[in-house]
Amino acid sequence: MTRDSQHHILVLVNDPEEVKSQSTTADLIRLCGRPGWKVSLAGVKSFWLNHRASAMVTCVDPSTQRATDRRLMVFDLVLSRTNPARDAPANVLAHRFAMRLLKRATGDGLLVLNDPAGLELADSKAFLLELSPLDRPATIVVQDPGPALAFIDTFDGDAVIKPAHGTHGTGVIRLVNGAAGNRQIIASLLDKGPLVVQPFLPEASAGDTRVLLVDGGPLVHEGNTCAVRRIPAEGDFRSNVAAGGSPARAEITPGMRRVIERVGPRLREAGLWLVGLDFVGDRIIEINAYSPGGLADASRFEGVDFAAALAQRLVHKVAKAAAVASASTPAPS
Repeated sequence: MTRDSQHHILVLVNDPEEVKSQSTTADLIRLCGRPGWKVSLAGVKSFWLNHRASAMVTCVDPSTQRATDRRLMVFDLVLSRTNPARDAPANVLAHRFAMRLLKRATGDGLLVLNDPAGLELADSKAFLLELSPLDRPATIVVQDPGPALAFIDTFDGDAVIKPAHGTHGTGVIRLVNGAAGNRQIIASLLDKGPLVVQPFLPEASAGDTRVLLVDGGPLVHEGNTCAVRRIPAEGDFRSNVAAGGSPARAEITPGMRRVIERVGPRLREAGLWLVGLDFVGDRIIEINAYSPGGLADASRFEGVDFAAALAQRLVHKVAKAAAVASASTPAPS
């Protein structure tokens, strides 16, 4: 616990000025700011080193907008709500620097969710290949059109290609198998980085389902599972709400639950405490470890407050970590 006897949470975002009032991040900032708890906000450019020893951060009190310089180790929890895929190129190095300092701080005992080492593993959509082929579509990651085209030739139907580092459905394209311009399309997209190649799943036409996991299991509140279905706009196959998809009430199938039971322990071991799994049918097409959302829509359809439930889980996690740290501290002689 911090020296002022309050629990102090730092919420890390790309840029504090970009936090939307209706976002999951804003809800968590509000809900964690309870009596005895203090919440501060910082962007990835706010980290610095002091004499090569202390990792420092310039944080902002959301209620007063007052900025303060603090050592990272005074916080009881750093809640990482960044998304590097949304960063401008100039911010990418700042994001990596912030993660490096957080990773070092976890070695000194700081609680960071999600764990920076786990986020490093899940930094791109290539993390999907960590899962069993039973739980995901056939997938490869390429940096050259040749392997992509050879892989697509093995499909019975069309293909989907997407940036390995991407978000909001940007750059996600359905390729007609055997079409004349596929090589040029792939080559053009590769100019911006590696690509993920998968077969197009026919079930995608009906949308996908985002399921929120906490500590390896579905986030459940009052008997309801935190999940939301996303339906593509007419003429599009992408379900992302940012790409025009519409949210709807989700149904969690027995097949999804079996996949979650297999995948959950792997995510927990990696330190990925809060994760969004995107399902098409009963297979995971994407793992969202950075700043997963969907709580507001899920809360609306299920009639419960999943953000409050998640905040309570965070509070419990911090209190438990503080109790363990206190028990392991030698009594003064």
